[in-house]
Amino acid sequence: MAQRVSRRTTRAAEPARLAYAVIGLAMGFGVEQLMNSMLFNAGGVNVLAYIVVVPSLFLVTMLAAYVPAATSIPDCANASVALRVGHGPLWAHNEG
Repeated sequence: MAQRVSRRTTRAAEPARLAYAVIGLAMGFGVEQLMNSMLFNAGGVNVLAYIVVVPSLFLVTMLAAYVPAATSIPDCANASVALRVGHGPLWAHNEG
């Protein structure tokens, strides 16, 4: 059941994530144009910067979410397996 809820939630959030990504890129282009208009001899949109920075920020964000999750349950690769075998939340250690 948890997987169905997770899938449904992920599916429902997909359009919002895409919209936020488009809004963020548009705002980035807008800020870049504003900064270029304030500076002398500044070029246009630096596409190479967007090609490098956007995936880099995505990778850093994914690692920032993955590393704490992976280290919180070192014995199991899957959280549902950990809960099934008795490794509950970190504050509810099994004594015995």
